[in-house]
Amino acid sequence: MREFIKGKKIFFIVSSIVILIIGAMVFHFQKSNDKILMIDQSKEEQFENTSEELEQQENPSTIEKEEVSEKEQSSQEIMVHIVGQVKYPGVVEVPEGTRLIEAIEQLGGITQQADLNAVNLSKKLIDEEKIYIPKKGEIPQEDIIFQSNINNSANSNISQEENSAKININTADQEQLKTLPGIGDTLSKNIIEYREIHGGFKSIEEIKDVNRIGDKIFNELKEKITI
Repeated sequence: MREFIKGKKIFFIVSSIVILIIGAMVFHFQKSNDKILMIDQSKEEQFENTSEELEQQENPSTIEKEEVSEKEQSSQEIMVHIVGQVKYPGVVEVPEGTRLIEAIEQLGGITQQADLNAVNLSKKLIDEEKIYIPKKGEIPQEDIIFQSNINNSANSNISQEENSAKININTADQEQLKTLPGIGDTLSKNIIEYREIHGGFKSIEEIKDVNRIGDKIFNELKEKITI
């Protein structure tokens, strides 16, 4: 009986040892597989990074081309016409936002006669713009236009005043016509009669067709009448 019990103990001990050994082997095997998997993943990542670096080294201009393309898209070209005191007047193509001084440099710069105080060299250019660079002592174009407008306005006012001071032979009544030199009751009636029949005067010279008005009276009237 003792031998039987002793045999069972030995069997239990041996079985436990075998189970422990098998468990240890399984754990070791699983851990080895994890390490192998991590190593494989690391090698794959290194391979991908190395491939990208090699591609960049083989095509270094790719990135530069992309950067240039982005700059071109963000910078639109415009056309500007610059004349006057520049060495090579004409149309120049520049990026949007270019300053006047930069465009002038592309046309060879200014001449010795250029009056730089008359222009704003820091001005930003716009598409289809025309800029005139004056020479020293020259009146700026803006002043010429302004003075021309003043003169035209003054002449217009003078002309209106002169016309308003004249007698309109198509609308004046008998009393107004009688204020003209050489025109009395009879001639004023004749003028009104004539314009009613003929639908008004087409020119001041036509008044000579009125009965009893000839060249002599007309010469006295011509500066004082209008239609």
